[in-house]
Amino acid sequence: GTPLANGNGSTRTLSPARKTSLETPAIIQTPEDMFVAFLAQLGPPTKSLVYTLKQLLDELPFETRHNTKWKFLAWTGRDVRVAVDDDFRDNLQSAIDLYRSSRKEALQSLYTSRALSAASTSQHGGKSTSFTGQKSKPNGSPAKPGNDRAGGASEEIIADIEEVSACCGHFSFALLDFAEDMLSYLRRLEELKEAIQHRKRTWTWLFSWFWPEDEHESKDTAKIRRRGDFNNHDEAYDAGQGIPSHIKQADNFADPARRDRSWNARLYRLLCVFRRDDIKFAVKVGLGALIYALPAFLAATRPFFVRWRGEWGLVSYMAVCSMTVGGSNTTSTNRVIGTFIGAALSIVAWVLASDHGYTNPWLLGFFGWLVSLGCFYLIVAKNNGPMGRFILLTYNLGALYSYSLSIKDDDHDDDEGGIDPAIWDIVMHRLVAVIAGCVWAIVVTRFIWPISARRKLKKGLCVLWLRMGLIWRRDPLAMFLLGEPRSNYMDIREESALRSFLSNLEGLRKAANGEFELRGPFPDQTLGRILERSGRMLDAFHAMNVVIVKNLQYTPGEAAVLRYTRSERFELSARISHLFSVLASSVKMEYPLNDVMPSIDHTRDRLLARISEFRRSGEGREVATEQDYELLYAYVLVTGQLSEDIRAVSAELQTMFGTLDEEKLKLQ
Repeated sequence: GTPLANGNGSTRTLSPARKTSLETPAIIQTPEDMFVAFLAQLGPPTKSLVYTLKQLLDELPFETRHNTKWKFLAWTGRDVRVAVDDDFRDNLQSAIDLYRSSRKEALQSLYTSRALSAASTSQHGGKSTSFTGQKSKPNGSPAKPGNDRAGGASEEIIADIEEVSACCGHFSFALLDFAEDMLSYLRRLEELKEAIQHRKRTWTWLFSWFWPEDEHESKDTAKIRRRGDFNNHDEAYDAGQGIPSHIKQADNFADPARRDRSWNARLYRLLCVFRRDDIKFAVKVGLGALIYALPAFLAATRPFFVRWRGEWGLVSYMAVCSMTVGGSNTTSTNRVIGTFIGAALSIVAWVLASDHGYTNPWLLGFFGWLVSLGCFYLIVAKNNGPMGRFILLTYNLGALYSYSLSIKDDDHDDDEGGIDPAIWDIVMHRLVAVIAGCVWAIVVTRFIWPISARRKLKKGLCVLWLRMGLIWRRDPLAMFLLGEPRSNYMDIREESALRSFLSNLEGLRKAANGEFELRGPFPDQTLGRILERSGRMLDAFHAMNVVIVKNLQYTPGEAAVLRYTRSERFELSARISHLFSVLASSVKMEYPLNDVMPSIDHTRDRLLARISEFRRSGEGREVATEQDYELLYAYVLVTGQLSEDIRAVSAELQTMFGTLDEEKLKLQ
């Protein structure tokens, strides 16, 4: 076998079969052969570039000075220096140049291989001996016989070949893009090193408020605009030719200028602040605290409130109240259990450390260290912060409060023992106050404007999918034809806001697990998998967004290929938008999905076949370079990932809503 170096510097032997599989095939007959040939040709420069990047990442960005004189300046940060060598950028630039040229040659060989010729023959005559494989439909049924079968197989063969080209082109470009960003990172580090070595002292930072940031400039840079800069760009042609009406009308669907056309609509939007959950939560928690603290202000009930430490019940009430019912249930359970455990530990520690008013502080301190050790283990290792905090808090309110009473000279706390504290009374008062505060918090959050985490999660999931569907309702690449969308709802560059919203849904899922309903237990695992798949969809959105905003100006070649494939892209984006709407409707109505869902795969195959046709005979193919296909490569791969994730979410929804609830279908 052939020895290969691995990560730890040793070598491993490659088996003869594995070695043969990585060699360039003598005759390229299948898409697999195309992929292996591409890897064999681009493999050595890829290894060189990856090794160079690894060496740089191991060294950067800083290193510690080992000279003894710098240890005294560690608090100023001068014991470290920027680890940038003069040869770093030259080595990386050489590796990038080698990789770029090899990638161009490998892609050119890929496009001119026999596989593309065989695909062309298969497309024109349906007779090809190179690609004999046949796909089946997503539901497992074979393709139709006769001419339709031959035509479908031909289109799928072309799609397979073009998808291999898309994978090779996109992921090789991703490595090149990362290396170029690494080169920019080195330039910034060199600038930082220069600034540190020639540091200028100034006092202008004290008056930074006199030079505020330019708001217009920050707004312009926040949303990057992409415009073409080639001479023969005809915007009227782009905006009018070949664009379906539903794409042209997509902006009007979410036009913010149409929302406030009547006075009642403006009044409704003005009063919507009182429908916000945070406003309702603040009002009801404030009213609950007012009612709970009312006995402290009445002369008849004040002694009872003070004796049973009602202030600690009020603190517990404020700590337990959460936005949702499930959050309050979970926090109150942890609060009560933690209070019981902390009370028991404080009694044990006080009984062992005290003797009729005399307390051994060293023994009590040792017990406190043991309790804090266990509590921080719960907080850090077991990720159960509320339980650990409440145990430690109750222990402090019991044992340490008793010790503070015992060392006082006066005796003004007769209700709890004074200088000889009655630990049982102290713990009992705290325990009753905490339980009363937790019960009152549950009553307030459950019966006064209750906010259900289950309902918020269901609504939030629907809104998330509808927002994702709106982005695809207006094709993400349509900004090259129609400009920027009027509404942020239809802009793929808002995917970071969707990611933040998904994090909120994860918190709601944890809170919803603490809500109890007679309909049955909360499907925590199923919804967890659905949210995980939604996160993968947003990862695909992010990949698409990175490619869009990376190059701020598009070329004539990009414009040509986008014009040539616009109808297939619009059809594919409409299908994806429709599927997101179907998923949201199923969750909203709690209704099982149809047995036959629309498929993305066939529409995607037509787009891939259209790209292949553009390479052979498309208008403008002469000006299109291999980099001009990067947008469509990312588009194709993202839609493939979305297709897989949508099918997985559909299966989860079918499991969750597979049994039809007849109560929801009654005509009443």
